[in-house]
Amino acid sequence: MKLKSYFNKSSLNFGLWGAIGAFIPEFLSEFIMNHDNPSNGFFSSFFSVSFWIGLIAIGVSISLLLKLYKSTNKKIVINKEFLFVILKQIGIGALIGGIAQIIYFIIQGFSGEFGRIICWGIAGSGLGISISKIIPITP
Repeated sequence: MKLKSYFNKSSLNFGLWGAIGAFIPEFLSEFIMNHDNPSNGFFSSFFSVSFWIGLIAIGVSISLLLKLYKSTNKKIVINKEFLFVILKQIGIGALIGGIAQIIYFIIQGFSGEFGRIICWGIAGSGLGISISKIIPITP
């Protein structure tokens, strides 16, 4: 398969919708979460990161579902299936964020910024895999 086939108009469009879906919860989390008093405690960091990644998972999932409905000309219906996807994504997002935070807490002493990169990779790839399994995007 040629590289050009991966970058068609549809995939870029879905990527843009996913980016918007990640930006909105990130923006809103600035008002929800307390960033003035950062705590280096394990449990505080664990729950904060889990909640934050869960919010991002919800935002990306909703935006990709909306784009999927729009591109297939389906009427947007908020039903049990739609709500199940959202609840599943917040759970998976929180779990992935928690796992990444646990790994970061373990390796931060000897890895420095490299550990942060590894954990961002874990969180991002975990979200990408979970969203691709739950939301079938067929361009």
